[in-house]
Amino acid sequence: MVRFSKKYSVIVLGACAFGTASYAEEGSSWTQYIPSFIRQYIPGLTSEKPTAVFGPASFNSENLPFLDVMGPASLTDVKVEGKTNIQGPLDAKGSKLNGLEVSGPVSLQGTTVTGQAMINGPLSLESGSSIEDLSIAAHKIVIKDSTVINIVVRKSDASQEKQVIYLEGGAKVTGTIKFEQEGGQVITRDTAHIDGAVIGGETITGGHEPSAA
Repeated sequence: MVRFSKKYSVIVLGACAFGTASYAEEGSSWTQYIPSFIRQYIPGLTSEKPTAVFGPASFNSENLPFLDVMGPASLTDVKVEGKTNIQGPLDAKGSKLNGLEVSGPVSLQGTTVTGQAMINGPLSLESGSSIEDLSIAAHKIVIKDSTVINIVVRKSDASQEKQVIYLEGGAKVTGTIKFEQEGGQVITRDTAHIDGAVIGGETITGGHEPSAA
């Protein structure tokens, strides 16, 4: 078995730092993929908070260049400039996200998502949240007092279960709702409404109170 001395390890890290420092200072986008244990040796990157996390992650009042989490994520008053990729449940409050992709249940409260949101799992959108373009594979989507422009509901693994969108309170869909799997339902309550067409499904006024998404 090959063993590396501490001195040798420092030399290797130093060489990596020297070879990447000039690029880091120029703000090259590839620097976001440098592991955190090496970033400390590279000038210009030492002050950045790691935004690639393996395991549960919690951020509060942060401005991040991008966010990549392999596990559950909790965000409060967080702004992400680049893409947000979460492989696990996401709970976000008062945040601004860009290019969201999640595999797991999503709860957004007072949160804005620009670009496309690609979600594989149930969604709860509340408290003045907004999404530009939503592409989702789920059987239950709850939108309350929030706005979405366009919604595409993709086929979910539970293909035999009806896919339902609940629009409550002042919820608004200003564009089109499309169900790729025929037989979807949009249930509107209170003053919620849809400006565009519903394709591949039907609209029902009223209905029972949905359980949590």
